[in-house]
Amino acid sequence: MVGPDSAEPLSKLPINAPCTGTVAQYCGGTQCPTYEAAVARRAAYCAHPGQQSLQTHQCAGLYRTVSWRDTALGGGDEYFDDAGRLVAASLVSDYGSQYCGRSFTQTLGTIPECPGAVVSTSLCD
Repeated sequence: MVGPDSAEPLSKLPINAPCTGTVAQYCGGTQCPTYEAAVARRAAYCAHPGQQSLQTHQCAGLYRTVSWRDTALGGGDEYFDDAGRLVAASLVSDYGSQYCGRSFTQTLGTIPECPGAVVSTSLCD
């Protein structure tokens, strides 16, 4: 991972340097959420329409995502395989030192690509 745990001092990293990690790091030593648990824990985003949003996306047979956004703070996307296991996450913050001490974004795991159409559903409507 680039940042505090790397050999490179933070002062040497450019502002908004890529910050990457593993899914295990994202889960913080605990069991990673399943797809169903991720939808349930983000349901509070629907309490503030216009400020926060919650969507799911599906790439048939490959992956599903839970995506949340907050107009003031940032948001993220969690990617799950068809069995509901977390395979990657992408996070965005409104301030640059949130991730790895220097970045607005963090990618954990390998973000899958969808060769076909992605079906999106808003959970707040």
